This record gives sequence, C-alpha cells and structure tokens, in this order.
Amino acid sequence: NRATSLIKLSGSTVSKVNQEEDVNVDKGINVSTAASTITTFTSAADSRLDLSANLTITNAFSLGARTMILSGSSTLGGGKITLDNANSLIQITAGCTISSDVAFGANSASGKGLDINSSCTISGALTTSADAIIDVASGQTLTYSGAAFAVAANTLNILGGGTIANSNAITFTSGELDVDANNTISGALTISGDATFDIGTNTLTYSGAAIDVGGNTLTIDGTGTITNTNDIQLNNANSLLKLTGATISKVKQSADAASGKGIDVATNNSTITTFTSAGQSRIKLGKNLTITNAFNLGAKTMILNGTQTIDGGKITLNNADSLIQVTENCTIDN
Repeated sequence: NRATSLIKLSGSTVSKVNQEEDVNVDKGINVSTAASTITTFTSAADSRLDLSANLTITNAFSLGARTMILSGSSTLGGGKITLDNANSLIQITAGCTISSDVAFGANSASGKGLDINSSCTISGALTTSADAIIDVASGQTLTYSGAAFAVAANTLNILGGGTIANSNAITFTSGELDVDANNTISGALTISGDATFDIGTNTLTYSGAAIDVGGNTLTIDGTGTITNTNDIQLNNANSLLKLTGATISKVKQSADAASGKGIDVATNNSTITTFTSAGQSRIKLGKNLTITNAFNLGAKTMILNGTQTIDGGKITLNNADSLIQVTENCTIDN
C-alpha cells in the first residue's frame, strides 16, 4: 500500500495481493528464487513484477487504468490479463515470457497497450474486442506463439520499429493494420473481408506467407513501402487491390479479374516492383502505376482503363494469346 512496498516470494502461494499504490523502481513483487503463486491479484495502482523465477497469478484479472512493468527472464502465467481501459499498459523491460492469455478490452490510448522494450515471448493467446497498440522497440522482437490473433473489424496499431515474429496468423476481416514505424512482421497476415493496411510513409517488412485477397478489397493507404517476400495474390475474380501511393514488392494476378476488380491506382502514383501475370488482369489508372521489373504477359489479357500512365520494365507478349486491351485514353510508357 506504499510506493516502497516490496513482497519477496521464494516458492510460496499467497491467496490475495492488492497493488494499492503506484510502486517505485525495484519495488512491488519480486519472485526471487523459486516459482511462486498468487491466487488473486488486484490491480489498483501501477505494479512491478520482477520475474527472476516463474510467477502464476491463478485468477484472471483486469489491469484497469494502470501500468504493469515486467522485468526478469522467467514466466508470468495463470489467468487471463485484460487491458480493459484506454490507459491499460503492460510494459516489458527484459526477456520474460507471458504464458497467460492477454485480451485488449478497450481501445488503447496513445502510449498504452503492449510496450515491448526488450525481446520477449507471449505464448498465451492474444485477443481483442477493441483497437489495440503493440509497440516493439527497434532491434527487439516480440515472439508470439499463441493462437491466431483475430483483429477482426478492429485496428491493430504497430510501431516502435521492431519485429513481431508470429507463428500463427494475425487475421483481419474489415479491420485495419496501422503501421506507424519501420516494423517487421515475419509471420502470416490474412484477410477475410475488406481490410486496410495503412503504412503512412513507413516501411513494413513482411516475410510471412502470401496474402490472398480472396473475394475482398485490400486497400493500401499511405506512400510508404511494403517489402513483401511473398506475393499479395489476387486469387479470386473479385479480388481488388487499391493503391494510394505505396510501393509493393510483389503482386500476383492469379485469377481472372472481374469487371471493376484487379488493381485500382486510386489517388497517388504507386509502384509494384514485381508483377506476375497468371490470370486476366485489370488495372484502373486513376493515377500513374510503375511496374518496375519486366514481365511476360503469358496467355493472358491485361485490360487498362483510366487516363493516366503505366510505365516501368518491358512488358513482353510472349504467347499467341497475349493481349493488352486499352479501354480509355491512358499512356503506356514501358
């Protein structure tokens, strides 16, 4: 109940602990030499947990408008931790593991949510019913090995410049990935509805599996770059990729695009570094599109509409059935 209060645990089980006052550095709860248990923890103020050994908090608890700072290299496990307030914050300052489930239950305010200042692991499930913030510091990695993280129709804001290494997918329906720094995601991203990736002026390095757009619209907002190892795939007749100024490393048209679908260069000049023509493509040139690398059209049709310019590498009509069809007064400057 004081800023200088310190509980040292060395293997015991304590039924109830209440953090009543914001705690000073090196105070709070110190799990010193052996795995320990707190059955019920109440977060009524900012807390600090030194995980020199494992700590189990058995019952689920809500963080409230509080900060929980984790240090040490051991594991915090037990019941679900819910960030139920805009000001809820879990801050990790050392290489610990959270095996508890962590739920975002309220829209994270700026500077709140999960703040990863040192490489760590979350092996419990991340879930959200609100807009979530994950800040991974540059040079640090959040290794996420829990179940697929369903952002659904919410916004996941990532920043800090570090890496999220997810072994299961981060999934979106009509939600948004908001990238506010030069972050890396090394696991899969998937969409199952009309989703938005807002990259601003930043670079998202993405080395996960190919992103299948399916029968949906994927809007890439911003003028930054997605450096994707595998394709963004237009794998359905109704797949639509909307570009508003970004540079995308790899795009593949793998299904024949229906009318009004394919690629829409909407509001600013955009770039695709490598384009693969494996289905009939449609490109709406509301603004200029650069396809940097040369490509073969194959036995496919590319339909161009709009009044702007497509340029970049050579387009080769390398098959008897290759066709470029121009339906408006655009310019081909390849």
